Amino acid sequence: MEQKEFTQPLPIPLPNISSKDRSSAKPWILLSPGIWELHLNGPSSSHKSVLQFWEPGAVSPTKDIVTHEYIEEVMTIEGILRDSTLGEEWGMGAYAYRYVGMKHGLYVAGNEGCYQFVKCIPSEEAKN
Repeated sequence: MEQKEFTQPLPIPLPNISSKDRSSAKPWILLSPGIWELHLNGPSSSHKSVLQFWEPGAVSPTKDIVTHEYIEEVMTIEGILRDSTLGEEWGMGAYAYRYVGMKHGLYVAGNEGCYQFVKCIPSEEAKN
């Protein structure tokens, strides 16, 4: 992991930019319609720290419940994320710690969208 000092926050992409010029949203990356990710640190998709922004009403990109081959930590900074499977929603300060294979999702962002910090840790590293 790269050592970094505090940096200035980057503005989140404007809603519906996914249908416009995506280059204006850099360094945010469009993961799927309405779901953006800003890479903070880490060498791979299973070992990283990112910010994610879900545009208002954005829906999980898959129709299946989600599992991962890595440990995932998520904290909501702003907004609401609804879990369609559980029929529950979470807002600012909500925290999840998911082991490898834990089932979760499908999700829909609330009316204001959802802004989250996500950390992915390879399972073998978490055992140490």
